[in-house]
Amino acid sequence: MNRLERRPVTLVGALWLVGCLVLAATAVSADTVQLVPTKDNSMYQNFGGCEANGGGAFIFAGNSGCCGPRRALIAFDIAGAIPAGASIDSATLDLTVNMNPPGATDTTISAHPLSTDWGEGTTDAGTPGGFGVPAGAGEACWDFAFFNTGAWATPGGDFGAASGSGTAGNTGSVTSITGLGGDVQGWLDNPAGNFGWALLGDEAGNNTARRFASREAATSGPVLTVEFSMPAVCGNGVREGDEQCDDGNTTAGDGCSPTCTIEPGTAIPTVGEWGLILLSVMLLGMGVLVFRRSV
Repeated sequence: MNRLERRPVTLVGALWLVGCLVLAATAVSADTVQLVPTKDNSMYQNFGGCEANGGGAFIFAGNSGCCGPRRALIAFDIAGAIPAGASIDSATLDLTVNMNPPGATDTTISAHPLSTDWGEGTTDAGTPGGFGVPAGAGEACWDFAFFNTGAWATPGGDFGAASGSGTAGNTGSVTSITGLGGDVQGWLDNPAGNFGWALLGDEAGNNTARRFASREAATSGPVLTVEFSMPAVCGNGVREGDEQCDDGNTTAGDGCSPTCTIEPGTAIPTVGEWGLILLSVMLLGMGVLVFRRSV
């Protein structure tokens, strides 16, 4: 076979590659990331002390029944994991229950955005950990955001209304707190205001507390799953979001306007029609390739 006879095969390969790339370029720019906490801690309303568990393998939320409520604190590096300018579509915090009170029934755990920064510390209350240990310097506890130098404006934490909630079952179950996309969007847009969440359980009932694996746990630590999408960029050759077209430029008069809308009087194939056209070209190329190899 001489070089002239090879050229059609090379053209077929090029058409196949271009078709695949163009079909792939019609996808909307969307992504999912899973984040682990940068810090977490627990606060205990015991008998007037200031207990914590910043370095322990557990965090607590709910009412212990004997000694008052427990509240967990948790934070994530949003701006470090998601590109600036992204639109947050959803955010869900998953917590694994690894202890519940005897005879416990399902209870609600809610996430409240914190308005004050706080310290994690390194104290470890051990197992089971439900009473905490005296907070170390700079560690959050019931009265202090940073023991013993920065008090909460309100004992038990400075936070707003619940942004989301989930149902906590018994040991081995996963509590999924949904509805957190608004908080995550706000923290992405304003990282300086990201202090994480306070996690509260049912503090009116008895024996409602749940123990969850913390970020220090060997397995099953907290995970924040965020789904986001990037805004459409007109002129990049990729049809995204609400764009009607994108021909790789922002020049007027070529059928696709500088704002990526179809210009009046222009008939531009839809994405589905382009797909059929490209599929036909690829199938034709495959046929030519097979024919050339058979002669």
